Amino acid sequence: MKRGMTILLSSVVLGLAGTVYVYRGEIGVALMRRVAAKSIFSDTVSTLPDGLHVGFWGTGSPFPSPTRSGPCTAIIAGPRLFIVDAGRGSADIIARMGLQSGRIEAVLLTHFHSDHIDGLGQVGEVAWASGRNAAAHLFHDSGSFHTSPSDAADEASQARVHALAFTHFIPPVPMGALEGPFLGDARQHFSGPLFIASDGDLISLPAGGGELRRRNVLD
Repeated sequence: MKRGMTILLSSVVLGLAGTVYVYRGEIGVALMRRVAAKSIFSDTVSTLPDGLHVGFWGTGSPFPSPTRSGPCTAIIAGPRLFIVDAGRGSADIIARMGLQSGRIEAVLLTHFHSDHIDGLGQVGEVAWASGRNAAAHLFHDSGSFHTSPSDAADEASQARVHALAFTHFIPPVPMGALEGPFLGDARQHFSGPLFIASDGDLISLPAGGGELRRRNVLD
């Protein structure tokens, strides 16, 4: 009796293994579709508390970097999503952050340097794949948006902004210990919170005001 059960179970296992082997292509495609759908259709925006959020999804420069994608900043206001610039890897990191590209209402381009726009096509493709039928609005500035840390600190101080984040350093900041030399005397020109942003940093301001919250969603 026991021997018969063993033979029967072995036959079932072999049968299942054979079926999996025969249909391995279809099974692989189905699994890939599930993974892609989970990536494309995940929706971090709906999980965020009500307020204004700024996500630094790409903080890099034209120089290659394993930790910094091309320029891309997400602005999330309630359920609304906008992005500023779309450099290399923007679509990939937008998906990693759980944002739906189909939600993007507008793309704001600071200027037309190639490293600020070379990921725009892929962002559009992913938005289309997620089921978006209408085109997002596209805005651009005719001037350059590059400036030194001290000049940016002066402008931020005059505008009475609360906090100042820096991205897109050329060359890239190699390690946190070197932030001081890269910032120069910017801290002498601006008295509020000041920092160099990293890919995945999310800054949140609760609805109705309150304390800014900063965390990295990739950690």
